[in-house]
Amino acid sequence: MKPAEFRKAKATYDAALAPLLAARTEYETKTQPAEYATWIADQTRSGPQTDGTLTIHPWQHAGPFAGASFESAFETAFEPEQQTKNNPAINLADTYADGAIKWTQQNWPDATIHNTLSGDNSANYLYRIIDAAEDRSITLSLGRDDALKFWLNGKELVSTKSTGGVVAGQEVVRGELKAGRNHVLMKIINQGGPSGFYFSADTAPAEQLPEFSAWQHLGPIQSTDLNTAYRTAYPPEQRVDLTAQFTDRGEPATAPEEAKLSWTPQPDWKDGVAHNDKLKGNHVANFLYRTVTATQPQVLELSLGSDDAIRVWINGRSVLAKEIARNNAAANQEKVRIQLAEGQNEILIKIVNGGGASGFYFAPTVSAAPDDVRAALALAEDKRNDKQKKRLVDWHRGFDLAWLERNSAVEFQQRSKPEPELVKVYAAKIKGGTYQFGGDTYKVYHLRRGNADNKEALAEPGFLQVLMNADTTEQQWLTKKKADGAEESLRGRLALTDWLTDTENGAGHLLARVIVNRLWHYHFGRGIVATPSDFGTRGERPSHPELLDWLAGELIRHGWKLKPIHRLIMTSSVYMQAGEVTESGRKNDPENLLLWRRASRRLEAEVIRDALLAASGTLDRTPFGKGTLDENSTRRSIYFTVKRSRLIPMLKLFDAPDAMQGIGNREESTVAPQALAMLNSPIIRKLATKFAERVRPNADKDLNSVIEDAWQTAFGRPPSPEEVAAMNAFVERQKSTRGEDGNAEAIAVRDFCHLVLCMNEFIYID
Repeated sequence: MKPAEFRKAKATYDAALAPLLAARTEYETKTQPAEYATWIADQTRSGPQTDGTLTIHPWQHAGPFAGASFESAFETAFEPEQQTKNNPAINLADTYADGAIKWTQQNWPDATIHNTLSGDNSANYLYRIIDAAEDRSITLSLGRDDALKFWLNGKELVSTKSTGGVVAGQEVVRGELKAGRNHVLMKIINQGGPSGFYFSADTAPAEQLPEFSAWQHLGPIQSTDLNTAYRTAYPPEQRVDLTAQFTDRGEPATAPEEAKLSWTPQPDWKDGVAHNDKLKGNHVANFLYRTVTATQPQVLELSLGSDDAIRVWINGRSVLAKEIARNNAAANQEKVRIQLAEGQNEILIKIVNGGGASGFYFAPTVSAAPDDVRAALALAEDKRNDKQKKRLVDWHRGFDLAWLERNSAVEFQQRSKPEPELVKVYAAKIKGGTYQFGGDTYKVYHLRRGNADNKEALAEPGFLQVLMNADTTEQQWLTKKKADGAEESLRGRLALTDWLTDTENGAGHLLARVIVNRLWHYHFGRGIVATPSDFGTRGERPSHPELLDWLAGELIRHGWKLKPIHRLIMTSSVYMQAGEVTESGRKNDPENLLLWRRASRRLEAEVIRDALLAASGTLDRTPFGKGTLDENSTRRSIYFTVKRSRLIPMLKLFDAPDAMQGIGNREESTVAPQALAMLNSPIIRKLATKFAERVRPNADKDLNSVIEDAWQTAFGRPPSPEEVAAMNAFVERQKSTRGEDGNAEAIAVRDFCHLVLCMNEFIYID
């Protein structure tokens, strides 16, 4: 719509939305806090239930059993595991590893997270006995750091190879106890750093599915296309009235002759069956509605399928919105966890079909609250952070029908928010359905004064002629011959890639030199060409042109793979030479342009932070996923979101660029705040504490072993006798400053680990 129309429509929209938001906000501030307080009290009071017919014996622990790798430790059946294949009972007198590992009884209470296990790339075994008066079922809630295998009476119930910290209820499994003695065996496999587990047993009867009514169906509602049908907010999306009648366009019928559609019961549409023959029409929307009566607040998981798009509301709250095209509905195309309040609940599903057959799949199963909710509930109120408190409030709202009613009105109104008319300029997408501007969808034009409505000539793809052979035409990369001899045009980016890597006629010879120069710059702090972003007349000339050409040739001969070049550089004599300064070298080449010695170089800001996390054993190596602005995150620094107003202080301090522009050379400063931050930052102190827990998991470990492990972890080498003596003396001095404090030695070891992290050897490559 035009600007004037948009302003008028926006004012009307805002006027309608304001009282709805006010009603919801009033409820959230005046009524909901008391409801939430009651709910949270009930949740924290409730816990694993036993009826007195079980006797759960204390845990027995054996380990750690070292593996060659994390995967090896997971797959290897160590002695305790082998012994239970024929008989699940463990002989607690057995010892392993030539007597170095034996079973020890532990006072580890249930329903508590225990981060008490140790050993990198290793497995710890936990064993206990449960005596039952009769045959019965039991629900086990398990947590693990990192991977887990679990057996009950010799039957494997869980095998999960993953990484991450312990959370209550990461695995919830139902098992069968027999009358008499039962045997539980857990295997916790740790990749690195501290490790632990969680265990609780619940003999309460398993929850049953609530009562579902038969499906009600409304449709097909006609539309112009799938996108319009999906995005249009039809009346049932605001409130379902099973007596209402509608036109074939989904509008309320105002006269009998307009009534084309009405809700019809479908008692034969069963759950757990793909109904690909029930819904009809092209470019249409079909609605499915049913009620669910729950005797208490309950969590279910829905397995859903759709052909094509799908939206789902529970008690008016949107829980799934997937605009997608599919051929057939099938199980598990979507999975969603839903909350049911005590009493009657409403489920509304919208299936939108673009063309051909259409259908749906629906199957519910009993589930539990998400991991983060259970973890937050397991904490005391004063231990929950703001994010956890907000999560619990939001989760509780899913059980509050009064809030859901007010929220539904807000969500429905927000879907009618007017949008201004936008001028579509250019979309870079390969033949997708999202961007379609007619014949100009995949064309780029020269624009007069940048005005998208004032196009000039079509912008044809081309290449830098200075990087092409004189007798080569651009068509060499813009077209290719098919098998039948006909020519086919290539897309711009594919053609650009071919030209960039063409070492005979294109830019490949320059690209290879630029890449290897960047690799050299990364390893030595200075490229063979000192201006890595400028190989032109204004840049520096190469210090070793023949070496640059040879490395570029090696890159091309290895298929443009970078790892062989890294290996070649790092195994060269120039990389491995000493950093000693000689008088002749200082006199003839003071800037070390000829690389007669190995200059020390500080790690980049991101690498320093990652090294701190790795040494402390807290580095989360999970790849991919969303970025974060939380400087306390334990993921690699590459996963920080760059926001100019919220740059990460530690990275800024060690000269990380602001990412607003590409740079070839990073500035490298040495200033007092860097040392002060390493000494005083609460984050560094916390990592030093974790480092100390890693190298000294218990007080029985002698100090010399602690120092050796810390040196190996931080520096990758053993300490010299002089260094061991100096560090022993340092720890003793730190202990003496604590007086009679019972934790004096542990605090002194933490200070020692902090000192190690602050050493130049930790943050410099020397």
